[in-house]
Amino acid sequence: MRSNRNARGRPLSYCKACEMEDFAHSDLVPVLREIYAGTDRRFPHDYPRGNEDRKHWETAMTVRALRDHGVLRPDAELLGVGAGREDAMFHLTGLVRRVFATDLYLSPGEWSYFASPLMLVAPERLARLPFQRERLVVQHMDGRWLRYPDATFDAVFSASSIEHFGPLAEIAAAAYEMGRVLKPGGVLSLSTELRVDGPAGGSGWPGVVLLEDASIRRFIVEASGLELVDDLDLTMSKATLSTRCAIADLVATAGTDEEPYPQILLTNEGYVFDSVHLTLRKSSRYPASDNSWACPGEALKRRVHAGEVEAVERFTRAAASAPEKRG
Repeated sequence: MRSNRNARGRPLSYCKACEMEDFAHSDLVPVLREIYAGTDRRFPHDYPRGNEDRKHWETAMTVRALRDHGVLRPDAELLGVGAGREDAMFHLTGLVRRVFATDLYLSPGEWSYFASPLMLVAPERLARLPFQRERLVVQHMDGRWLRYPDATFDAVFSASSIEHFGPLAEIAAAAYEMGRVLKPGGVLSLSTELRVDGPAGGSGWPGVVLLEDASIRRFIVEASGLELVDDLDLTMSKATLSTRCAIADLVATAGTDEEPYPQILLTNEGYVFDSVHLTLRKSSRYPASDNSWACPGEALKRRVHAGEVEAVERFTRAAASAPEKRG
């Protein structure tokens, strides 16, 4: 994955790994500043210099891809899958008719910080960016089986989420569903984790699947039935490969002046990984190749339904046991 290239002098691909040079690229810096400049006292006037954050990169790549491919329109409706409290969904409410945000909000488990049930009733309490409240619809929904008809949305977006959906077959099911609910000509913007290095034969740790070139192409691109808008470029510069930050250090310093930058290549349990962004379109050839193998099967649908029932029952029990407020 080594490269000495400098991307600043040519257009930035829509299908690529995050690189240090991207944070100085004329195609991306204006988008980063549009979204984030002035939102945090720690960001200097020349942001993003010194604050290179792959999560910001994912958000900016999403907004740029959807804008450049013509789906950010006043009449457009967008779907966020595994949306949690991601910045992209909030920013996008100012650019389209409506944004639907879906995640396991009623049963987030260990991800309660990122997918709090509070999103269902008061997303303004969790938003880091200004947004149009009346244009945001938040729903509890499992991304492996989306409860929408075919060809419902002008665009779908998902960032650093699909790698948590289960084994590769279930990641493929989620990709299939994202492709299915897109309108013809619609666009999918998806970011996930790219395995750069790690234990031989390993693909991550419990709850996280780190993807590589072959698994991205098979279990996301082929499974979705969509087509990449660019060649997939997973090369990385020497400057990028020299940036390594432990997840434990990020957790320990999150939100403080001690938070380390750049945050591009991360390390955990012997793995080194990066963000990769894909932009795919639903062409007239959909599915671009047979993807029926990725369709969520009956066993998966039963498990998803059982999870929905359990989440509602837990919520109902919690509501019933809450102390009654008397006037």
